Amino acid sequence: MTTTYRLAGSRGSTTSVIVVPWYERRSFERIQALSTQDGRLHGTYESWVKSAEAATQDLLREGRVIHIVTIRADDYLAWLEREGRTNSARSRGLYILHVAETHGGDVAVLRKSPVRIDDAEMQ
Repeated sequence: MTTTYRLAGSRGSTTSVIVVPWYERRSFERIQALSTQDGRLHGTYESWVKSAEAATQDLLREGRVIHIVTIRADDYLAWLEREGRTNSARSRGLYILHVAETHGGDVAVLRKSPVRIDDAEMQ
């Protein structure tokens, strides 16, 4: 799952940034074990890593700007409780956007040639 936000540039321009979640093994396994049926992560940790790396490389080849957010289980689960949400794919998407927007310095932004994404894709 990826989420998109706009990054302000010079002269009023914006660049669309795709936020990509990243999990460490321990957090992946804990979040997976506590996920709702519709929120299950992709198979095993190894298969998820392979899929996430391939998807990230594809996005970079397309010229997308990538913002990688590491999901830490304790922080994510505390956020779920504060927000009154279940552990689902949608909640993870909202969480990574929250982290990217509020803790931008704690994440990595990878760029190639930036491209614009229509607002409809952000929904």
